[in-house]
This record gives sequence, structure tokens and C-alpha cells, in this order.
Amino acid sequence: MAENDDDHAEYKQRLAPLKRTGWVPVCEDGPAANRFQSMFGGRQPLMLPNDQWPVCTQCNEPLTFFFQINMRELPDEAQVQHGRGMLQLFFCTECGVFDGANGDGYLIRMLNLDELLNANDEPVGQVAPAAPLPLVLAARHVREWEARDTLPCSTELNERPELLPEGVELDDEMEDAMMQVGSPGDNVGRWPEWVQ
Repeated sequence: MAENDDDHAEYKQRLAPLKRTGWVPVCEDGPAANRFQSMFGGRQPLMLPNDQWPVCTQCNEPLTFFFQINMRELPDEAQVQHGRGMLQLFFCTECGVFDGANGDGYLIRMLNLDELLNANDEPVGQVAPAAPLPLVLAARHVREWEARDTLPCSTELNERPELLPEGVELDDEMEDAMMQVGSPGDNVGRWPEWVQ
């Protein structure tokens, strides 16, 4: 018998106080219509005036552009939580180094759109990397954002048991239900799904 939403009703009820709304991008293939639009992949992210394409601090190769999210495109409640700029991620696919403490192998930044728009009336220029990119992900642009309610995964609750509502214990049955109801995928504001 296939599992459905009712199979996990008890789990959802017990963890209801931890429900978090997030926004899932609904994407279409192809580049964005303009450089201020949210997008995944491609080679046309919004760049600061006089920006050079970011390079890895370990291998000196150009970083791969993964995504940019224009927080102004999100519903108002997400803008309050996460700001109103342009969030961008570049990552080194050549050496694969990720050192969160030192910022080696990646660039995460939030561009201030107000400053960019006020600095000049001309569109912000794109700067091609000096060397060919090691990897260009297929371009997809965000058409709209859908709200989705999610609950934390078992990894989150095992690492942070203080999140559990009073009287709720994490047992094997609940962990199994959490695996079935998981919420992986691209999102803003939802509970994370931890992967090793």
C-alpha cells in the first residue's frame, strides 16, 4: 500500500510548533530576461561595477556561478527574514575545496540592490572571466515562488534536541516518518536537509 499524507499525521501533529514556511522556486530553462532576475547557472550573473569574475583562492581557477536570488522577488515575509538584496553563490568545481572558516573555494555575497541602482542609471555591466570557465551549469530562471510548509529533518533534531516541543521525543518511528516526509530541493527559508 502506498504511503500518503495521513500515514504521517501523528508526526506532523507532534512537530506542528516547528512548522516553517519556505519558498520553492518554479524555474524555466534558459537565461533570465534581465540581470536582476533570480537564476540558477548560466554565465550572466549580476556583477558589481568594475567587478572581475571571482577566482578560487586555492587553485586560482574561475569559480562556477551556481545561483543568484533577488530577495525582492520573494513574498514580503521572506524579505523581512532574509533581506532585500541579491544573494549569490560561486563555487570552485576544479579543486572542490570548501573551507567555511576561511572562505576558500567559494564566494557567497549579498549585493545591495539599492546602492547598485542609485550608483548609476545604466545597467550594471557583465564581466566575462579572464579564462574559460571550468564548468557552466545549465541556465534556469525563476518564474515564480511557491510557499511550502516544512518540518525539520531528524538530523536537525538530533543535533539540536532543544528544538523539540515539550513532551516530544525523537524515536525510531518518528525518524522513519521524517525520512518519508522530507523536503529536499532548492528553497529559501525552509528547514535545511542535511547531506554528507
